[in-house]
Amino acid sequence: MKEKKAYHFNWVDALVCLLIAVLALGAFYKFTVSDKTGSVTATETITYVVQVLRGKDSSLDAFREGDALYDSDSGTQIGTITKIEAAPAETIIPLPDGTAEWGTMEGRSDVYLTVEATGTVTDSRQYLVNKTYQINVGSKRNLNTKYRSFEGTIWSIG
Repeated sequence: MKEKKAYHFNWVDALVCLLIAVLALGAFYKFTVSDKTGSVTATETITYVVQVLRGKDSSLDAFREGDALYDSDSGTQIGTITKIEAAPAETIIPLPDGTAEWGTMEGRSDVYLTVEATGTVTDSRQYLVNKTYQINVGSKRNLNTKYRSFEGTIWSIG
């Protein structure tokens, strides 16, 4: 009968054991330590104003306080309208002598929608509605409510 050889621990075995230990420590850290020490960003109410330029006066009725505001491109709800203000729309009117002046447009208004949303503000002052939808002053967005689609500009935040 043949005798069995004794098994010798070699460097490949040591490498496999080391890899298993590193994976176990990584899993332990991910599921226990990092959850407790990671920075959690608290959600807060973000108030911003959307400017809608030169809308027809008849379309002002399409905006209602309490209506949800959506991004038309993604379909994401980005807040609720809390206040609606309108001002006569102004434009540059060219004159026959080659100059121009500001004048009001008949039957048109600039609308300012105050919107409240839940989101986060990062350390670098980025405003994220629903933690993913970034809003910036001056950015133009395709937006819609239940009653109207329009292009709006983020006029102010806070």
